Amino acid sequence: MPIVRIDIQAGKSTAYKREILHSVRSAIVESLGVPDDRVQQRIIETPAENIDSPESRTDHLTVIEISMLPGRSAVLKQAMYGAIVAHLGETPGIHQHDITVLVSDPSAECFAIGGVMQCALATAATDEDEDAELLEAPVSAPELAAEPELAPAFALELTPAEAAPADADEAAERE
Repeated sequence: MPIVRIDIQAGKSTAYKREILHSVRSAIVESLGVPDDRVQQRIIETPAENIDSPESRTDHLTVIEISMLPGRSAVLKQAMYGAIVAHLGETPGIHQHDITVLVSDPSAECFAIGGVMQCALATAATDEDEDAELLEAPVSAPELAAEPELAPAFALELTPAEAAPADADEAAERE
């Protein structure tokens, strides 16, 4: 469920912005194998006078921040970076030197819609039985069950690969 923020210089045409959105979405879906309907994107436009970047950058500077659940390897992320640069290079024609991508992969419990955590926590159980039960079940807010209009429209359940670190080294780095 990648959430994408794309920062560009203000003043670009609607067609240009649509091409960026399409290219980034296509690259993420193809490289990560996530369903198209799980990708959320937005473009933020900044006036030129509010941008301070190296002289080697042009007015097509594009900064892409992607937040997604942890568990994807460095190899998979590199494939995504390459796909984004390739797609944006084709349409709308942004040079690779103008593209910066930053990935943030906070732990699964850091994602909520309407204040309700949207995923099951697939982490190791603690010594306490109560905590172990909570970690195995999807997290929900009981008070929202009484008020269906406040309940989220959907809930995500993670596979162990999406919820857990790809390997022990990545888990150790997070601690």
